[in-house]
Amino acid sequence: MNVTVNGALGRMGREVIVQVLEAEGLDIVSLWESPSHPGVGNVEPLTGLSVLPQWEGPIGTVIIDFSVREGLASLLAGAGDNVFALVSGTTGLTEDDGKALATLSERAPVFHAANMSVGIHILRNLAARAAQMTRGKWDMEIVEMHHNRKEDAPSGTALALAETLAGAVDVELTQVAGRDGLIGPRKRGELGVLALRGGDVVGEHDVIFAGPGEVLRLRHQALSRAVFAAGACAAAEWVVGQPPGLYSMNDLIPVE
Repeated sequence: MNVTVNGALGRMGREVIVQVLEAEGLDIVSLWESPSHPGVGNVEPLTGLSVLPQWEGPIGTVIIDFSVREGLASLLAGAGDNVFALVSGTTGLTEDDGKALATLSERAPVFHAANMSVGIHILRNLAARAAQMTRGKWDMEIVEMHHNRKEDAPSGTALALAETLAGAVDVELTQVAGRDGLIGPRKRGELGVLALRGGDVVGEHDVIFAGPGEVLRLRHQALSRAVFAAGACAAAEWVVGQPPGLYSMNDLIPVE
């Protein structure tokens, strides 16, 4: 299976290259970056391939995208009638980006996940179950921490967790991005989402349920970016051959 890596010179792009090279049955045919990236034209040492602007050179059977919002947006804008499957883990997307992904999914299999680790997928399902079991009566908060170079906040994973909680309970939840000043007592239905940034933290997500006299904390820590790249490779192997549509981790790892 031929693979194009979009965002090849980013932290996650480099991880994807390593994982694809180690995987059986996957072969990198092109590396893409934004045309304005200073590394375009350089040879990537692990593959021996020159890094090209998007849509130059071979197009893989599947494109694995871990770029930035602008990188994915320009990729989708330039897709034209090209035939490929897409796996994207890019976060910080706008409503228009979501619509562009949905439009592409009408003619191609598109896999998008804010986080491709198996552990986060499990966390989302555990959090949903905990919210249902507490009937939305416990206060729920999300705290995430990432490295100091991450551009979007809260993280896409934190927002996905918030969406999961909102879909699991009957209470109408209102997201609160941090708190400051004399805000008064916590309102019923608030869902605090707090973003921390510092150091080289790969990714930490806590979902907190606070009830009368007790607190339940569900935590996931990513110790290496390799877990996300490995998930992307698994998604790439799975999504090729699927009918057009928009897929997620729930399709790759269904909940029994």
